[in-house]
Amino acid sequence: MKKASLLLCFLTFFTVTTFAQWSNGMDAEYVIGQPDFISNAEGTGTQGFSYPYDVAIDIENGKMYVADLVNCRVLRYAYPITANNPAAEFVFGQTDFTSTDMNRGGNPAANTLSFPSAVVIQNSTLWICDNFNNRILKFNNAANLSVNGPDADGVLGQPGFTTNAQGTSQNTLWDPYDIAFDNAGNLYVVEANNNRVTRFDNADGKANGANADAVLGQNGFTTNIYGTSQSEFMFPMGVASDGTNLFVSDTENNRVLRFDNAAGKANGANADGVLGQANFTSGDQNRGGAGCAANTLNWPAKPALNSDGTLFVSDWTNNRVLLFENATNKANGADADYVLGQGDFVSNDDELVTQNRIWHPNGLDYDEVNGKLVFADEENCRVLQFAYTTSPPVSVEDEDVMPTEFSLAQNYPNPFNPTTTINYNISVESHVMLKIYDILGNEVASLVNEILPAGNYKAQFDASDLSTGIYIYQIIAGNFSAAKQMMLLK
Repeated sequence: MKKASLLLCFLTFFTVTTFAQWSNGMDAEYVIGQPDFISNAEGTGTQGFSYPYDVAIDIENGKMYVADLVNCRVLRYAYPITANNPAAEFVFGQTDFTSTDMNRGGNPAANTLSFPSAVVIQNSTLWICDNFNNRILKFNNAANLSVNGPDADGVLGQPGFTTNAQGTSQNTLWDPYDIAFDNAGNLYVVEANNNRVTRFDNADGKANGANADAVLGQNGFTTNIYGTSQSEFMFPMGVASDGTNLFVSDTENNRVLRFDNAAGKANGANADGVLGQANFTSGDQNRGGAGCAANTLNWPAKPALNSDGTLFVSDWTNNRVLLFENATNKANGADADYVLGQGDFVSNDDELVTQNRIWHPNGLDYDEVNGKLVFADEENCRVLQFAYTTSPPVSVEDEDVMPTEFSLAQNYPNPFNPTTTINYNISVESHVMLKIYDILGNEVASLVNEILPAGNYKAQFDASDLSTGIYIYQIIAGNFSAAKQMMLLK
């Protein structure tokens, strides 16, 4: 196995430890698309939205993308976001920041959009779910494009760039709402009116209009019936992957279905788990109750995941985002662990415009390096950013407490330039190795390589001789191993 693959395995399978906690109803850190936290007017230009639908973060290239649905465009921002209401720097789908017509007032083309509903970054390529045009567009090297309104480099769901007919077949789409990639580069497309999720293996290598390779929700590619069972959907609108397992927002069934090892599933396969309902045959809003609770959903829109297995679900009609920790191992119908947008699990107030209340949340993305959650607060015409890691780690070394387990903390500060601190705990005497790798898996520094007694330790890393980018630090101590990402910004 290549070094980079080994590091990816570490990041995928070991728990991420952080030092701040989510809290119910916490305040957002920054707002994008509005001048403050109490405004929600529709807008255009470089600082306005008309019903933002999705957001994607490109850590490696320092960009963020927002699908601005009704303005028929996707905006690109410099990232990280460090202040309220930043201006967009680039636009897809329009020639300038003041135009808002569907397909630029004409027919579909390689440089137009009609109600873009989702965005995702895969290996520096921007993929856009172009909903009304029933297609998926890809833009290579999106972070470095410099002329507004560029042509797409590829299309799925249509044979070319000038058609937008809906269809129910192996190479057509109908009402695509969301997209996600797994670790193998397979693209999953949620099609609401086809009541299915189609999978395109090695999507980046597909020719325009290529066939899908598999389908969930239907037994084949020529049917689009809906249902409420372990293998059916009713108007699904969201999809997310943890790299292997797939989570699908089955919207009108008011649930999220989990498909383990999704790329290995046969067409029409059963789901392996469900959240929002107690079983696979129920589909009532909030489980048929008078109100919402920690284990209910009402029109779930889009999900997202982070590397420690936390599932974020935009519970659209309940005006909240639910957080399910260790979601893959949750029992059917389990409670969420935290809620954002409401102060508790039984409230679902709407039409609120504050720093900690939301109105119809939609697409989300999580920044692993900086501990930031961003999501589209659709009805309030804004994007909110929440900070998970908001303070430096508290070292138990200062408390003179002997650790009871091995652990590796997130470095602080992060991003950093040029030095940062890494805290780690050793519970029994062990040979300890702490090394730094670049994103390709090449070792760039060895900070520790010695036998250490049990205790609390910190290591300083000086990256003065390295260039801007994502780096990975890995600890091996006895049978314990863990790895985390950090970002050097010069």
